[in-house]
Amino acid sequence: MNLNNYDRKKEDRKIRNRYSAQLSRIRKKNEIDEMKRSLVNKDVIIDKLKNEVEILKGTIETLRREIE
Repeated sequence: MNLNNYDRKKEDRKIRNRYSAQLSRIRKKNEIDEMKRSLVNKDVIIDKLKNEVEILKGTIETLRREIE
């Protein structure tokens, strides 16, 4: 099939658009994956801080008993 100039440009545009859409999907997936990793890291930090809070509460209670 011999494409005229308009059809060729239309097909080229369609190919570029598909490529651009594919890149966009890849970027979005990478961004979501990074957000998931960040969320996991933040959850780990939150758990460590909660543990530290409990330890400090225990220390405070011990010190209160000592000064009474």
